[in-house]
Amino acid sequence: MLRRNKEEKQKHEFQPRSHALIYLLAIVYLGWLLVQMLQSAFQGGADAPTALELAGGILVLGGGIVLLAVLAWKMSHMPPNASGAASEEAEAPQPPAEAADMPEADDSPVLNSGDDADS
Repeated sequence: MLRRNKEEKQKHEFQPRSHALIYLLAIVYLGWLLVQMLQSAFQGGADAPTALELAGGILVLGGGIVLLAVLAWKMSHMPPNASGAASEEAEAPQPPAEAADMPEADDSPVLNSGDDADS
């Protein structure tokens, strides 16, 4: 049961590079929306945005692109498993103080007192 919980926690570790890729996809989408809006403004017609709508769209979409670019840049420069390593150190079980004072068990065979007399 304990191993199962550790494996589940490892599956959901924070991966900054995957978040950066998601931010980059959002940047591409916002850029596409901005280009579509600018194209419709330059072509004119009944569906063309007004000057106020164009300025607001540029401000919102451009600001979103800049914000996501900054976040993606910060995420891409983070070390992998930044929060996962810290949580593993905090969750590592500490040996009891009594076990630290006891000598380690020796793997050599134990000799009985009768074995010493035969040799």
